[in-house]
Amino acid sequence: MIPATLLERRFALILPALVLLSALTASAFPAAAIGSVTLRFEPEPTAGRYLVASESMADPRFRRTVILIIDHNEGGTLGIIINRPGIIPAATLGEGSSDDALRFGGPVEPRRLSMLFRAPATPAPPPANPQDEAAAPPRLLELPGKLRFVLGRDAVFDTHSRLDSATPRRIFAGYAGWGPGQLASELRRDDWHLIDDDPSLAFSDEDPAKIWTRLIRKLRGAWI
Repeated sequence: MIPATLLERRFALILPALVLLSALTASAFPAAAIGSVTLRFEPEPTAGRYLVASESMADPRFRRTVILIIDHNEGGTLGIIINRPGIIPAATLGEGSSDDALRFGGPVEPRRLSMLFRAPATPAPPPANPQDEAAAPPRLLELPGKLRFVLGRDAVFDTHSRLDSATPRRIFAGYAGWGPGQLASELRRDDWHLIDDDPSLAFSDEDPAKIWTRLIRKLRGAWI
């Protein structure tokens, strides 16, 4: 049997080490993370944020894609794939179109056009036409970072004709869409990473195939 005085001495020597170990453990595993299987906190899916397909994405339509969220509410989510290159000039669509490349925006309504542009203010509406008093201006969605989005052929052509030549823009065919709760389910399944990034990413001249790879590498570093 070890004498009580000797035990007291040994405990006095061990106690500072136990305190130090406890402090190190607390700093490595914050209280918010203890007892939880989630060690990272991602933002909510809101307009202006990006979805980056995970490496385990099983859906071939979205594999290695980066999607800008255009709108998100209780009715669902609308997004545009920004890293699928266009091979068809938009000018082939007919009068009022442009020489901008027509990009693949997503598998939903692939024949429907939309346009994303970045401008400090909404372009001025065209002069009123007395012969067309019933015509309504195109619906325009405003996103963070001075991003603007219009959906529909007439809205795209009308808005495009009023943009300054220096205004960055992209024209898309089709879009990505999720019903109520569907995107949240896919996020819980780790199909997507949800990130904030520069709004100019949507207009990057970088090789589209490299955008996804660069963001995935950035995410790997963020979660180590």
